[in-house]
Amino acid sequence: MLMPVTMFIHPLMDESPKVSCVVLNWNNYEDTSNCINSLIEQDYVNFDIIVVDNGSVDGSGTKLNQQFGSINVVFNATNLGFAGGMNRGIEIALENDTDYVWILNNDIVVKPKSLCRLVDRMNSNVDIGVLSPKILDFNNELWFSKGVVNWWIGRVTHSEPDESEEGLIDNDY
Repeated sequence: MLMPVTMFIHPLMDESPKVSCVVLNWNNYEDTSNCINSLIEQDYVNFDIIVVDNGSVDGSGTKLNQQFGSINVVFNATNLGFAGGMNRGIEIALENDTDYVWILNNDIVVKPKSLCRLVDRMNSNVDIGVLSPKILDFNNELWFSKGVVNWWIGRVTHSEPDESEEGLIDNDY
């Protein structure tokens, strides 16, 4: 099962941050375009969108590039996998002097205030290195609130969702 990913990486800074939203596409125009549309609707203004087309053969990367003129679509010749594709997008973001990188799976749809809230939270505490919001499924039920690593056997799981948890929640991943 592919896990939806949304993560925020924190560098040190003194002024209003630029955010690069990195979205990975592979043969999935519909989900990726829905994700991009939700990013475009953010109430935060200082951000760009980088879509990494991970060797798609269905024309979805080209179609996204044509539909969304304001985004940067990067084409990988082959599918580099999740990590390879995201690393390519993160490299481009950092080359463009971004302050924060927000990585998202293409099947994520974000609420309009999400990016502003993430930036505010990151700016509130320089000790935060990586931040992930709670993730709801399409039925609006809590799907992810905390990642747990069993360091003895190296197994990673989600904790049981707990909607009562508020504020920052320590995560293993």
